[in-house]
Amino acid sequence: MLQFESFDDFFREATGRQPYPYQVRVATDGAKLPDVIDVPPGLGKTAAIVLGWLWRYLNDETGQVSRRLVLALPMRTLTRQSMSVIPQWIHELGLKDAIDVVQLVGGIGANGHGWRRSPGKPQIIVGTVDMIVSRMLMRGYGSSRGVYPIDAGLLWNDTHLVVDETQLAPASTVTARQIAAFQRESAALNVGLTCMSATVDENLLNTVNNPLTPEANVLRLTNEDLTPEVRQRLDAERVVRELSIAQANPKAIAEAVAAHHRRGLTLVIVNTVATAVEVYKRLAGNKPPLGETRVILLHSRFRPVDRDGKLDELQHLDNAVVVSTQVIEAGVDLDARTLITEAAPWPSLIQRSGRCNRAGITDDAELWWFASGKRSPYELEDVEATAGALRELEGQAVTNARLLDLADEVKTSAPAIQVLRRSDFHALFDTSPDLSGNDPDISPFIRDADDPDVQIAWVDFVGTSRPSQDLRLPEHDHRCRARIGDVRDLLSAGKPLWFFDVAQPAWSDARWSELKTSMPIRPGQVFVIDAEKGGYTTGFGLDPKSSAPVPVLADAPADGPQGAEEPGSDGNTSDSGAIGFGDWLELDQHLREAEDQAKSIVNALDLAAELRADIVLAARLHDIGKAHPLWQNALQRTVEVPESGKVWAKSPGRGRLVYADDVKSFRHELASVALLDAEYADLLEPARDRDLVRYLIAAHHGKVRVQVRDDSGDAKRVLGLSPGEVIIPRLLDVETRTATIKLEPFKAVSDTAEVWADMVHRLLGQYGPFRLAYFEALVRIADWNASALHEGQASA
Repeated sequence: MLQFESFDDFFREATGRQPYPYQVRVATDGAKLPDVIDVPPGLGKTAAIVLGWLWRYLNDETGQVSRRLVLALPMRTLTRQSMSVIPQWIHELGLKDAIDVVQLVGGIGANGHGWRRSPGKPQIIVGTVDMIVSRMLMRGYGSSRGVYPIDAGLLWNDTHLVVDETQLAPASTVTARQIAAFQRESAALNVGLTCMSATVDENLLNTVNNPLTPEANVLRLTNEDLTPEVRQRLDAERVVRELSIAQANPKAIAEAVAAHHRRGLTLVIVNTVATAVEVYKRLAGNKPPLGETRVILLHSRFRPVDRDGKLDELQHLDNAVVVSTQVIEAGVDLDARTLITEAAPWPSLIQRSGRCNRAGITDDAELWWFASGKRSPYELEDVEATAGALRELEGQAVTNARLLDLADEVKTSAPAIQVLRRSDFHALFDTSPDLSGNDPDISPFIRDADDPDVQIAWVDFVGTSRPSQDLRLPEHDHRCRARIGDVRDLLSAGKPLWFFDVAQPAWSDARWSELKTSMPIRPGQVFVIDAEKGGYTTGFGLDPKSSAPVPVLADAPADGPQGAEEPGSDGNTSDSGAIGFGDWLELDQHLREAEDQAKSIVNALDLAAELRADIVLAARLHDIGKAHPLWQNALQRTVEVPESGKVWAKSPGRGRLVYADDVKSFRHELASVALLDAEYADLLEPARDRDLVRYLIAAHHGKVRVQVRDDSGDAKRVLGLSPGEVIIPRLLDVETRTATIKLEPFKAVSDTAEVWADMVHRLLGQYGPFRLAYFEALVRIADWNASALHEGQASA
């Protein structure tokens, strides 16, 4: 690692330029990063927060700087831009091996679930707000139920969250502020929150449990920041002029573009995808009115790989017209000579204006605007207020600073946001589905839009009518985001959609299920369509009416199905993580390796010695329930065992575990606790908190957590576990014992024992939800890492 005398040197090495004074203050002023960064567009807020955090982390001697910096961004285009620069900064600083940079999209990082595997290593995680905030609500979009607590535990602790462009993510901003308040109340470990925008709305920050007090650290530009370079940007002017266009008519808009385009970049921003597509068709048709001028269409309903290709092409053009939607309002570094925009709420207008004469080097920049159409997604009063303000500026050369100064005078409706209350949040800690098998709807806490997003991938069905069981999904850059309404339109157009059902066991033929019109659609869900059925074009993006085959890149990187990238027994109701292994693995070995992995994890963290010991003990004992004869017999029937008389944890067999006595499902982690409550209680003697260790063991697959719920209807058993005596063979240097299993603690009510739910509520009162989920995550990660020691091992 390179050594630096000052943050100025550090920043210059990373970026190749001198930091602005405010960027230095982010890194060096006060004991922590700012609560709010309110800085005009184009002045490097991402560099300020990322390099400011990194400087603080590398120079921290108190352990008060979070190991993880998480950037939650409102749009996929922003994650692309961040991921194009942050890894380069890390490389220039010589920190490539010391700091992981992870892009979190669609539920996993570029390295699968590997981003979860090193909780002691500093990370920069970049993702969209829906992927980040859904995980902080314990219902991670794109993940299976078993890993909800893992992601939440990691993002709730040792993490500094940054919500960028808050005006584009109002619901997520309010939710993040509320969660930050709950974190303080429950003593989450080493956390922070920064909200950033060029148009900060303090109403979003001033939440019921987390008011923005005068003591808050709000960073804004001062006179010190007004260097010649900054002043050049802030003083950049564009002349405001109105276009006489009614109802955002695409024909009239295209004519205006043809009339007012001058050599350079003309940026056209409209409020709906449909309008953008129609304008583009008129400008790029058979008789293009702009001649050889390249016309590019950008909106949110393209596959990222197609949209990114257009943005890359744009960087090499000196004369072009871009027709876009709100997708270009923030983060995309474009500098147009001419801006033609539909009226939008004032904060959006400011963001759009910031893409015109951005660098302040154009002396004839123009901002043309026209009244909004009826189908605008915005409140009519807001766009009319913007139109009125722009008419007052007709013919004037205005700076973005002047537009910002007018923000208090131009009406902007407060978005209707459902505020996350303490009771809502605490209820989400229980990740069990409701009685109908569904999760609570968290989308109102993440997006203020009525129609949240899903993902669609077009794949080659190879002449068959359904996806193959071993289908590999195109990775996230090859998937298109779509509204739930778009999914309905595709179904209406006769294009079948399929989804991967993680609730089905790995051996089931029904893992790929066809979506029916009566089925619910979950935000973040991933669907596949046969590419031969159409529904998308690279020119226009998502198009349910198109019947043309969709191009599929043969060498596109692939992922496992949604949820299937996680260890098998976390993703479904079977114990599939124990089969399909490279070779037979003895239970003793797995337990000792999990114990060693847990030691390695907790020794890198700032936890009390007693907690570290209990987490390690939980890892050592987590799978002793696999020694139960019902489970052992099922495992050993999957394939011939190499040696009798041994107790196994993993098998190279295929198929599924089939239990005796008509038992349909057996949760070995509950059996682990039952044995420790019986004749193996002495193994818990080292525990400082026996119930914490019991809980961490039971919860290590995310199936037995707040409640022990058995929907099988079997009155004699609980999750396959029967009362009575069982013989447990030699394990962990303990000779064979007979254990008497008791089910009272796992029932809903009991007169003889504290029931499980009461015990968990007591632990929640003692540790709080944030720390308890974090401890869960550490035990589960130790288990994952122990299993990973044998990945790729050939079967004997």
